[in-house]
Amino acid sequence: MTEATIQYYINLSPHEIETQLIEINRRVLITPGSRQVKFNAIETLLCYGLFEILDPHKFGGRNQDKLLAAVKKLAHFFRRPSSSITIKMLNLDGSRKHSARSEVVLYAYLSPSLSLIIEVSIIR
Repeated sequence: MTEATIQYYINLSPHEIETQLIEINRRVLITPGSRQVKFNAIETLLCYGLFEILDPHKFGGRNQDKLLAAVKKLAHFFRRPSSSITIKMLNLDGSRKHSARSEVVLYAYLSPSLSLIIEVSIIR
């Protein structure tokens, strides 16, 4: 993820935010097994924000029903299964084997933990 991309995420204009929220709101719920649309910047940032109230490492396929109501509501708004939200969070923190490096860099940039930022910088 380039500096310009990170700046895009943190400097979204009100118009860009509105456009992305409208796009989410117009989605239809996908059928199980279908490919989902890519997460947009608002979805990614909201998933990052969930780290304040949720440890995604505690939820797998068998206990998704125990997710907080806030996560389920967000998943419903995104028109995604709740597991997509926790998987996105695991991609962001780099826990998943096939996480996009750019997501980990964004997580490190947004993270208040300097040690995490240093660790990701060393990996790059």
